[in-house]
Amino acid sequence: MADDVIAQREVVVDATRHIVATTLTTMGGFVPILLSGDSFWMPLAAGISGGVGGSALLALYFTPAVFRITTAKPVRTALRHMFNRSEMPAE
Repeated sequence: MADDVIAQREVVVDATRHIVATTLTTMGGFVPILLSGDSFWMPLAAGISGGVGGSALLALYFTPAVFRITTAKPVRTALRHMFNRSEMPAE
């Protein structure tokens, strides 16, 4: 059910370990390239590492928050009135 906050929290907690582990190993793999000081590979490795870290933050904080907001009953009611549709997804 979309309004089950406890279930949403449990999914985020269960997924956190996998997201953090993947992010740390990927970023850790670029450490030797970052420490080499090469003028071509160092900015590339920094960009990829930063992107991976940013995507982990989005996955852990932004995505669950947006899901919670968009599945809330008042939002669904407002969308129903905004688009004048009576066949919105069932609760």
